[in-house]
Amino acid sequence: MTRVTGCRACPKMKRTTPPTVSVIVPAFNAGRYVREAIESLLVQTCQPTEIVVVDDGSTDNTAEVLANFTEPVRVIRQQNQGESAARNRALLEVTGDLVAFLDADDTCASTRLERQVELLERRPDAIACFTGYWRFDEHGIIEECPATALPDSVDPLVVLAECRFVAASLMFRRERTTGLQYPLDVKSGPDIVFGALLSTRGPILSVHDPLYGYRAHATQISLGYQSTATSN
Repeated sequence: MTRVTGCRACPKMKRTTPPTVSVIVPAFNAGRYVREAIESLLVQTCQPTEIVVVDDGSTDNTAEVLANFTEPVRVIRQQNQGESAARNRALLEVTGDLVAFLDADDTCASTRLERQVELLERRPDAIACFTGYWRFDEHGIIEECPATALPDSVDPLVVLAECRFVAASLMFRRERTTGLQYPLDVKSGPDIVFGALLSTRGPILSVHDPLYGYRAHATQISLGYQSTATSN
């Protein structure tokens, strides 16, 4: 099967080439779920240029599962350092014009990346966008949660305090977020802190429809990521 990377350029924009998309997948002991997560990215209507998986010192069969994938999947292995360190490592490695996240035990609709790219192409002033989500477990969908729009000039403290979106569903412009990282000293909700930091760089838009699948299971300590590492 011929794989076409990149997305169609929005006809309203002057861009002559479609934006490239990188997806970051942090993984720790995710062998049970990571295959499904990656496969949901490989069937996207807007194909990612690269899928950067950071194996954060897994001790289960995560490495064996990841070995079955080839390009555009790229695996980086490091000693267990925690969620924020894994994401920061990937942020240094990605090359796409746009960057998206997917947690290793989650999944997403096949149109997720395309819808987010189209929205950001229509709004060049925006720094990022997120989507609605659905929660599911081994029995099926538990609930669907459409996204609620944020004001263009939202206060970062509101983003931080109210947790208005699933941060793992974010897509953002890489070149305009230079220097932003996940805080290593925040043990609970570093992804929300990152979202608040993004909001200081420009408007964060929303795709109303649930396009991100958040898996509910007993071992979670955050939205789709678990690690034994402690912050320094």
